[in-house]
Formats: sequence, C-alpha cells, structure tokens
Amino acid sequence: MKRSAVRVGSTLAGDINLIFLHIEGRAPGKTLALVSGIHGNETSSIAGLISFIQKLDSMTESMQGNVIALPFANPLGLVENQREVPQGDSDDLNRTFKEHAFPKSLAEHTAKNIISYLRECSPHLLIDVHTMSSRSLPMVIIDRVPKTAAVEKVLWEYAAYTGLPVVHDFPQKDYQEEELENSLSAAMLKHQIPS
Repeated sequence: MKRSAVRVGSTLAGDINLIFLHIEGRAPGKTLALVSGIHGNETSSIAGLISFIQKLDSMTESMQGNVIALPFANPLGLVENQREVPQGDSDDLNRTFKEHAFPKSLAEHTAKNIISYLRECSPHLLIDVHTMSSRSLPMVIIDRVPKTAAVEKVLWEYAAYTGLPVVHDFPQKDYQEEELENSLSAAMLKHQIPS
C-alpha cells in the first residue's frame, strides 16, 4: 500500500495533511475511490473503511484494478470529535464541495484538494462512507443527484459489495434544504464520476 499526503492547512502544532492510500491490484482494471471521516465524529465510518482497506491490501495478488482511499477526510474534526471542520467558520465539509476559486476556510481548502486529487486519479466510482453518529453503524449513501438508470444500478451493486448497509439519500425537498448539492458525492457526479 502506498501513501500520498496532501497539505490543506497548518496550525501552531504543524501541517494538516490528507493521507490518501493507494492499493494496486496485480492486473490492470478500474479504479475505485473510497472516502470516510468527512464528518469528524463519524468514527465508525473510518473504522469500517480501514477494515475494508486492510482486507483489500491482503488480496492484491488476486485483485484487478486500483483502490484509492481517504479514511480521514476531516482530520481536525476527528481529533476534536466534531462533525464540522473546527477551524474558521466550523463548516460542514460535506456541504463545501462547490467551486472555490479562492478558498478561504480550512473546509474550502480541504474540499478543493479532495476533489482535485480524486479527479487526477480518475476513479470509475466513488463510495463515500458515513454514519449517523459516532455510535451508529457505518453505511453507504446513494446520492440523489440525477443520474442514468445504468449508473444508479452500478452504484447499488458496488455499494452492496462493501458489506455495509446501503441507503438512498434524503427525499428531494430535504436534499435541497440540507444543501446536499454541495456534498462530495454530488460534486463527483458533476464531474461525471459515479458516486
């Protein structure tokens, strides 16, 4: 397993980095991107992704394709056990994935760097792992952004493969009220990457 660090900010204690993990299968194939910890207090989503990555890393000889994982998308939120990014405006990172020509907050810098990094890796699919609280089970959420029936089917099949519960996102009215059109999944779909 290879690691890549992307600096998104700094504190008096040092740099704030996103750590992307790369697992390469023995044979060429598609690339899967996995993200957890967008909300710092959703620790079981992080544990679920790390467990899955450890399994995959032990199977590379029989694996086709590549996996890119970002287990700690909100590292300061994890340290503070806080849903939002603690610095600045305490932004909800998963409502910050919109175009930021000049990012101001740590959340905006983080979102911009996550999108840039993932787009460079050209995944065929992104799975964003969440929980409802620090004590709930991890789950995979299928986003409501419009997509073709074929993409929808593929999303459900891949999500089911993780072994985690799979749910459909909020109803459309609530989806807009929650600003989920600015979520990571919605941003990836806008860049033609199924999520």
